[in-house]
Amino acid sequence: MKNIISSILLILVFLSPMSAREYNDLSNRYKWIGVFVKDTNKNQQILKSTDGFYDFKDEIKLLWNSGYILDDIKYGNGKWIGVFSKNIDNKSQKYHETGRWTDMHDVISKEWEKGFYLTKILNFRT
Repeated sequence: MKNIISSILLILVFLSPMSAREYNDLSNRYKWIGVFVKDTNKNQQILKSTDGFYDFKDEIKLLWNSGYILDDIKYGNGKWIGVFSKNIDNKSQKYHETGRWTDMHDVISKEWEKGFYLTKILNFRT
């Protein structure tokens, strides 16, 4: 019986994705990771964060009107994060939001026909 319990405990240790100490430390469960590159084509980068999607949409429009483009967008832990850079190549950018994948798929097809290419796609639940 002792060997069975020991075997089960050993299996559980190997199946556990993190130790008890790591589990109790919240900083090990939630992470923000930034990836950086030195690129001479990027200049005047701005980071924006909001708690609500509608506020974030307002930030996008404001920065587009100020000559920036949205390089990356993420949602996590109740925050919307956007990385923007100065639009030095005069790119035309837009976004669409839909509630279902089939609708997004249709939007993607229509935008391709207009000459726009998909650069980011995000699925989230608020």
